[in-house]
Amino acid sequence: MVEFYMAVEEEKAKETVEKYYHNGLEWVEPGEKIKEAAKIMKQNSYPQLPVIEHGKNVGRITEPIIMNAKLRWGEGAGEKQVRGVMGPPFPEFDISTSKKDALYILKRVEAILIKKESRIVGILTRNDLL
Repeated sequence: MVEFYMAVEEEKAKETVEKYYHNGLEWVEPGEKIKEAAKIMKQNSYPQLPVIEHGKNVGRITEPIIMNAKLRWGEGAGEKQVRGVMGPPFPEFDISTSKKDALYILKRVEAILIKKESRIVGILTRNDLL
């Protein structure tokens, strides 16, 4: 019985993020207006979006970032470009990353971008692993 339990736990440790991440990715570009990012986020119930430029992960925009922009610029915040407020990029991990490693990272960040053969193919959020 102990051997069976250990075998099951070993298999769980090998489990990857492949079956948990969202295939495909919504993003904004740095030159887009904050109001466009907010619209995408609201329509899809996303608390954050990656900022992608020429296929490269260059930043993130989150609900708190947008709220801070509104506090700073008032109603004019929506006309500002994302590049002026974006936070650091989300970390990127290969599709073969273990679920356990992803859980550890997601304790510290809202999301992880998932790569396959050096190309971003999706996103993994905390909610996906609950």
